[in-house]
Amino acid sequence: MALNIMSWNVNGLNGAIKRTKCLDYLRSKRVSVALIQESHLKTCDVHRFQNRYYKLVSFSSSDKKSKGVLILMARRLPFSMHCSRSDAAGRITCILGTWSNIKCAFVSVYAPNEYDNVFYQQFVSVLLSLNDYHLVIGGDFNAVYNPLLDRSANLYAIKKDGILYTQTKDINQIFKSYYEQLYTSNSSSSYQQNISFLQQFPLSKFDEHHLEMLNGPLSLDELKLALDSMPKNKAP
Repeated sequence: MALNIMSWNVNGLNGAIKRTKCLDYLRSKRVSVALIQESHLKTCDVHRFQNRYYKLVSFSSSDKKSKGVLILMARRLPFSMHCSRSDAAGRITCILGTWSNIKCAFVSVYAPNEYDNVFYQQFVSVLLSLNDYHLVIGGDFNAVYNPLLDRSANLYAIKKDGILYTQTKDINQIFKSYYEQLYTSNSSSSYQQNISFLQQFPLSKFDEHHLEMLNGPLSLDELKLALDSMPKNKAP
C-alpha cells in the first residue's frame, strides 16, 4: 500500500464547513498522513477534525485560537503507533510507529514568525531523539528572505521601461503618471460631437410615470423582495 503524505497550513479550522471541506479534500487526494499547521483549534475542539475516513492521532494546541498542529491518519492505513509527543505551545507534534515493518516518525511543526532560539533548540532536541526512525517532517517554518520586506506593505522598487527605480519620489511619480493616463480619455471628440453621434440612434426615453418611480424612495416591499432574492448564507 502506497504512503501518500501531505503537509498543509490550513489557516484555521474553527468553521464546521471548512473542516468538512478539508477532510473531503484529503480523501479526494487519497492522503494517508496529513501534517496540519495553524489549526487554531483549542484542545477541547480538536476532536472535531476527524471523520469515518480519518482519525486524529496527535496534536498540540495553544491556549488561544491561534497556532495549533495536528496529525491525521487514514483509518485504513496499516500503521502501528508506538507513541506520540507534543509541546505545550501549539507548535510541535509527532507520532512514532511502524508501517510495512519500517519504523517511521511523522512530525508537524509550525515555527514562530520571528527567530526564536528556545523554539529551535527544542525542535532540534525532538528531532535528535528520533534518530532510530525514518523521519518525515511537514511544516510551516515562516522562513522569508528578508523579514522586514515580508512584514512591510511598503513598495521599495518598481521597474519601468527596463529601468529599476528605488527612490520613493520616482516610484510615486511613476504611479501618478500611470493613473493619470489610465483615467484620461484618449478621445479627440468634443462634447457636441458625442451628442451628435448618440442622436443617430433611436434611444428610448422614460416617461414621467417611470421617472417618478425611479426618483422616488425605496419601499419596504422592494427591499424585502431584494433580500429574499439573495443567496442563502451571504451578507446582504
